[in-house]
Amino acid sequence: ANFYPFERLTALKRETTQLLAMVKSLTGSMKIYFLTLDSKYISSHMTNRQSLLNWIILTMRESAWAPFGVFVLYLVVKAFDAYLLYPPLDIPTHFLGGIAIAYLYWSAIKNSQKLVGRIPPPIMHLLTLTCTGTTTVLWEFFEYAFDFIFHTHMVLGLEDTLKDMFMGLSGGLILVLLISKSQRSNEDTNAE
Repeated sequence: ANFYPFERLTALKRETTQLLAMVKSLTGSMKIYFLTLDSKYISSHMTNRQSLLNWIILTMRESAWAPFGVFVLYLVVKAFDAYLLYPPLDIPTHFLGGIAIAYLYWSAIKNSQKLVGRIPPPIMHLLTLTCTGTTTVLWEFFEYAFDFIFHTHMVLGLEDTLKDMFMGLSGGLILVLLISKSQRSNEDTNAE
């Protein structure tokens, strides 16, 4: 259906408000459980299912705020058509998204060591970048599918898609380099 700009903006605001209310109610009901779970509760005496569940919860508590925050920022910017008014805003959004999703993956890999044993830092960094790259590609597939199904204009061509993927990967690479530098600094400090 054709909407006038004001009607479209009103509809987007209403949908964003409904989505945020659903997320708020979901996170509110989960908060009680998250607060009662402590990392020392995770032990080798639990079943695999419990260990896996605790790994997921610990990772979500530690780092899910980052990609969730970027996604909320994306929804707010999209609701006010800021990408149409200021197209370069897309660049920092994808860069921040790359940092945020890399942080989630790095946290998940770091926390998984309680289940699978020690993972050498170079492997952790490579896995983080690989997962970030995969998510970047899947996000672009999502944008294309959204355009195809709902006749929106999220993808502005091949150049836009490649730039978005480059910015997402760059954000992930920057985070991995910062983590690597921090880990080396800690090793140097501990060696002294």
